[in-house]
Amino acid sequence: MHITLTYVASVNGKITKGNSPDVHEWSSTEDREHFDKLRDEHEVIVIDRKTYEAVRPAPEAGKLRIVFTSTPERFKEVSGQLEFVNESPTELVERLSKEGFKNVLLAGGARLSGSFLTAGLVNDIYVNIEPVLFGSGRPMIIGDGLDIALKLQSVSQLNDQGTLLAHYRVFYN
Repeated sequence: MHITLTYVASVNGKITKGNSPDVHEWSSTEDREHFDKLRDEHEVIVIDRKTYEAVRPAPEAGKLRIVFTSTPERFKEVSGQLEFVNESPTELVERLSKEGFKNVLLAGGARLSGSFLTAGLVNDIYVNIEPVLFGSGRPMIIGDGLDIALKLQSVSQLNDQGTLLAHYRVFYN
């Protein structure tokens, strides 16, 4: 299974502006266009509960959205389109592989991203770097003991303001 991690971040590595979970208040149109393209290319999209509550993606036929939460019973699932789970990243990937899924987009949550990286499951990372600085906000990745090498595959400037898209391949030590 191929797992791609994507996020938008400030130049100083924040994925939120302060405590606000709404990245659309500071991210570019080009970031949204890139995310939409990645979303359309993947069968499964995985996010954490906070991202789900901030975005509230609508169920969509042909697209499985999985939300990691410690309390899945609090939410209403939509068969084949929206699941709420409390399993490890490895358990999820094993289950999805058995169900025939080939690619996953990991799209929200610093701890969730860290847990997938710590488990050695992420193949590629796309980060849109917006030309802004925040004094406070959530970091891109939270994971104890992370020591992962990346190799830059490509970088491009998406707009005149200087939004950059960087694509990295992940190499585990």
